[in-house]
Amino acid sequence: MKVESVEDVHPGTRHVGEGLELAVVVWLGGVRPADVAVEACFGPLTAAREIERAKPVALAHERSLGTGRHRYVGSIPCQRSGMQGFTVRIRPSHPEACELMTTGLVAWWRE
Repeated sequence: MKVESVEDVHPGTRHVGEGLELAVVVWLGGVRPADVAVEACFGPLTAAREIERAKPVALAHERSLGTGRHRYVGSIPCQRSGMQGFTVRIRPSHPEACELMTTGLVAWWRE
């Protein structure tokens, strides 16, 4: 699994109350979209430009692009002013499983 690209659908400055619209392309290989969650994790940035108190927001599977690639879309809420950051992750997901974050199977976006 790999995050291939992350696009700001409407680039520019955001105001409090607006959202940041994302379009994300991921490569899942043989993994089904139903078996993963693609999420944007966002929050305020520290002085070291690290996300503090990150909150995840689910991205929706929009369509398959073929050869194991998929497009996901969603919006990150802009709830406060100041320096904000985000990243994208792919993680296992199953309604009957617990503790899936401890499997070591999380793929993070690398710019």
